Amino acid sequence: MADGKIGGTVKVKGIPIVGAKCILFTETDDVKIATTTTDSEGKFLFTGLNKDELFYVVVKQNDTSWEHIVSSRRNPA
Repeated sequence: MADGKIGGTVKVKGIPIVGAKCILFTETDDVKIATTTTDSEGKFLFTGLNKDELFYVVVKQNDTSWEHIVSSRRNPA
């Protein structure tokens, strides 16, 4: 099934991070699937995902720091 979705909100100390780069990877082999950026509320969404696979998301906060903000082994809703 390729209709699953994974979303979230990126915040630091309760403040949304606007325009952060979010990258979706497969859990099993760390293949990069897609990239998006957060909106004005710090939200991101990946759609069209296979519900039988597991994924994780990393977010680039600045030029040197990456934060793993969505737990590994996550199935799309």
